[in-house]
Amino acid sequence: MTHSLPLVAAHEREHTYCSFCPKLCRVACPVSTAQASETTTPWGKMTNLHHLAKGQLPLDEEHAASLYACTGCQRCKSYCDHDTEVSAALNAGRAEAVRARVAPPSAYAVIEAHQGRQERAARAAEGLFGDKLARSAAPVVFFPGCTACTVRPADALAGEEAVRRLSGRETRVSASGCCGLPLLDAGDRDGFLSAATRTLSHFEGAEEVVFEDPGCLHALSVSARRMGLETSVRMSHLSQFADRHLARLEPIEGLPEGPVRYHDPCKLGRGLGVYEEPRRVLRKALGRQVSEFHHHGERAECSGAGGQLPRTNEPTADAIARERLRTHEREGGGLLVSACAGSLRRFEKQTEAPEIASFASLLVRAIRD
Repeated sequence: MTHSLPLVAAHEREHTYCSFCPKLCRVACPVSTAQASETTTPWGKMTNLHHLAKGQLPLDEEHAASLYACTGCQRCKSYCDHDTEVSAALNAGRAEAVRARVAPPSAYAVIEAHQGRQERAARAAEGLFGDKLARSAAPVVFFPGCTACTVRPADALAGEEAVRRLSGRETRVSASGCCGLPLLDAGDRDGFLSAATRTLSHFEGAEEVVFEDPGCLHALSVSARRMGLETSVRMSHLSQFADRHLARLEPIEGLPEGPVRYHDPCKLGRGLGVYEEPRRVLRKALGRQVSEFHHHGERAECSGAGGQLPRTNEPTADAIARERLRTHEREGGGLLVSACAGSLRRFEKQTEAPEIASFASLLVRAIRD
């Protein structure tokens, strides 16, 4: 039988392999673990997609629902002998569901609210950065991301200050529009491509763009490129940029004793392969070793912040975040650090939240001019 979902056709290998797999990655998925559901294991979601692609199941609201039970964390890939990218295949399915008008109402709500969210982030950035947004000729661009600007503004300011001081060059801030990641995750592929194209055009003339939010960096350097959008500008995460300036960092004075545990953001680690840079920077900033989760690096566990899950299924997103915090306490507690604004937001919203800090907030305190 021929494919009935053209956007999913490129992922035939993935959904076929998954549907015939003996569920080797079932322990890896944060969503199915939180929901205790076989349907939302990677195998369950991809088997559903496989039958949808083969025309053996109808693409309706019931069968589209499980396509959204994914944070995009790619942890299942780290357990897979075939390196299958489940999230990319499910995103293609989401796009088909949106086009067919059978996606969950919460997905359409994300799409419909996006313009307003983008405008709120732009207003917040204007208040934070002022005329730094207008230096169009500056060779170094700082991209804070919408989440940091709106819900963790102090972290956005810390990131900008760190880039400006470490670069020693004129910098500008790009925050007048969204990279489009929420649209991609919700299933609006055309909307994402439009937003990504517009955002990339703002980088023209720059030598390097430094991102604070790994989700934005992954969207523009990986997802957009897979869809045919190319750029010659160098794009780096704040931790990679800081790693090139380690000699400028010294241990933070007056930092309390006790564990400082680093949480790997999914898009930064498994998405971009950036594991050691933030750890080297934190070791230099702390003057001591960084504490680790038992599952860290490639096997790090998700915070529940990705894939628009907090907006399409907040109870599940919160359950995932709470489990990460329980693990943090079981393994010794202390200060919890992440380089992802979305993860920090998930953690701080929980009633049992420990003391948390952003990577940027520690980095800027360690810089010596």
